Amino acid sequence: MKIIFIIMPLLSFVCLANDFNHSCLYTTKYNSLKYNIKISYCCEEGELDCKNVYYEGTRKKDQLYIFLKGETINHYSSHRLLGYQFQNNDYYYIIRDNQLSIYKNNKLLQNQELEELDD
Repeated sequence: MKIIFIIMPLLSFVCLANDFNHSCLYTTKYNSLKYNIKISYCCEEGELDCKNVYYEGTRKKDQLYIFLKGETINHYSSHRLLGYQFQNNDYYYIIRDNQLSIYKNNKLLQNQELEELDD
């Protein structure tokens, strides 16, 4: 029984890694005063609701790295993508209109302008 409990988290990680590595349609890189960010969209083309979006963020000051799985923010009546949101415990990272907003317990902690980088 202990083997099953050890294997299950490993299988979950492998599945997450497979989603991330093999089926991403596009990746966008951003730069701000404090962060370098890479967003990878890993859903089928034309899919409005996507829950396989990945945030890779590196804080410039100390190279602290975070990897989060998130989802799209959509305007359903116009079928338009508005941005992305990611959760890390009580923190929410929202990227919308070339802005990174970080919230903790629904309180805005910081708002950063983002510059989209060319690959």
